[in-house]
Amino acid sequence: MTTQLPAPAAPEVATDYIADICLGLPELGRDLRAQVGRVEDLMLAALSDGEDFLTEPVLHLMNSGGKRFRPLVTALAAHSGDQPSADAVPAAAAAMEMVHLATLYHDDVMDESRMRRGVATVNARWSNTVAILSGDYLLARAGQLIYRATREAEDCVDKLNDTVATLVTGQMREATRPAGSYCAPDYLRTIQEKTASLISLSAWCGARLAGAPRETAARLERVGDLLGMVFQIADDILDLTVSTDQLGKAQGLDLREGVATLPVIYALTEDSAAGRNLAALLAEPVDDDEKLSRALELVRSTRGLERAEADMAGYVEQALALLGTLPVSPARTAWVRLLEYTATRTC
Repeated sequence: MTTQLPAPAAPEVATDYIADICLGLPELGRDLRAQVGRVEDLMLAALSDGEDFLTEPVLHLMNSGGKRFRPLVTALAAHSGDQPSADAVPAAAAAMEMVHLATLYHDDVMDESRMRRGVATVNARWSNTVAILSGDYLLARAGQLIYRATREAEDCVDKLNDTVATLVTGQMREATRPAGSYCAPDYLRTIQEKTASLISLSAWCGARLAGAPRETAARLERVGDLLGMVFQIADDILDLTVSTDQLGKAQGLDLREGVATLPVIYALTEDSAAGRNLAALLAEPVDDDEKLSRALELVRSTRGLERAEADMAGYVEQALALLGTLPVSPARTAWVRLLEYTATRTC
């Protein structure tokens, strides 16, 4: 007998991001909200056309909420073209979010996660098999959606396929990393593949499908890549510095799961007593609250967080320099604010 699902949370449709980045830009704010709202309808339609045993787990994570960050990037990038409201834009944005959801399903299986966004993961509620197949189905539907909507922009389909391959490469790189191997360049390459590549694609698709010149789309593609790096490093920092209540998930979750993120890598490789003590502590699983508290204390006693913040600031600076080459517009202002908001967010 199937366990009754809790009532799905109302999706957090990028509300905080839009309110912050569009302050004083009401027309842009209204348009972004409308475009991201269309994404919800498109995803629901694309993922509801199937047997109940399939649609229930496939819709499970979508219905639990999420900020819809990638669709927002797509919709914002579309304002670099002369057709920001083209029907292909929300279709591509929905496809970006579906690919993202697919990666979360697969991540949860690999990490043996039990909770995400405040609800049981699909692998915990159903099984690993159901979670993997649900993720595969999301990828298939994403490809179908973007193909049907963008027949005049076949490059989008090619780039989507390339990006999925990049996502898998990053996941495989992380999965096959030797235990106890801590290398910042390797980690940065992994998060570029796992996180930044899809945000980069989101920006490129939005720009091209709205009719932006290829040069502009290429610049925003790079801005999206840098934004993705900022997004992930900010996540790494928040995991170590923000309380469970504020974060909405367990603090130190990466440490508990044996994942050494950028601040932790810098802490572990620091030639200091705190760095050496942290390495000794993390040689064993962090399987109780006392060990976790001690690990967090040791990380904060090193320059790990400081160095990660410096890297993040470098990515922000590069992105701002690229944005400075674009014409002055409300969208450019919003891009600048989105970068700053992402780097300084607290949840």
